[in-house]
Amino acid sequence: MDELSYGPLTLELSKIGYFKRPEANIYWLGIRDNEQLFKIQATLHQALKDRGFKLEDRPYRPHISLGRKVILKNDFNADELNSLAEKISIQINKVDLMKSEFAKGELKYTILYSKGLA
Repeated sequence: MDELSYGPLTLELSKIGYFKRPEANIYWLGIRDNEQLFKIQATLHQALKDRGFKLEDRPYRPHISLGRKVILKNDFNADELNSLAEKISIQINKVDLMKSEFAKGELKYTILYSKGLA
């Protein structure tokens, strides 16, 4: 991460989506294609592979998770959420290395390292 030489970027949200799961779906908001974000991901991915890490080869799909095991109400209006989300942009000025683990039945995230984008 210390080798990253990218400046801050702006991410724009897009539409709601989900990963299908047997018990209940994981819902997320997509992020519009952003060339700089894809370059950062590709740089990190390649650096890890070069250092012997075994990584997934599936396509990178940037998103913000909204919830796991989500069951929507019958009157949920995805179009309304999409309309609101498409107006949101987020300034990103750092990259965090995160650890995720289950503790006492809950998913817990811990920042292990941060690298500023400047």
